[in-house]
Amino acid sequence: KSSGVAHTSVSQMHKIATNSPSTWDLNSIQDAALSIILNLSATEMCREYLRQEDAVERLLLIAHCDFLCDASNDMMGRQKFQSLKAKIALSFLVESEGHRSHP
Repeated sequence: KSSGVAHTSVSQMHKIATNSPSTWDLNSIQDAALSIILNLSATEMCREYLRQEDAVERLLLIAHCDFLCDASNDMMGRQKFQSLKAKIALSFLVESEGHRSHP
């Protein structure tokens, strides 16, 4: 059942929002949770559940995470990639409600 996967992924996102995406290893639990949320957000039947579980607020934390000033290029690349995934998921969750940033 997809709601079980969504609940687990949204719960994991609470942990995601407490550490910098630049520290996430490729294929780590955080990376996997964000990828699952991204895929679920593309599915219309999952969007309402994700909104109810505060996925939008948590994705915003990842999408707008401040970049580390002294981070290596590799760390910056990881952080930007995770931020991009969060922004894409947000576009599905927010724009599907009719909230568009462009006229």
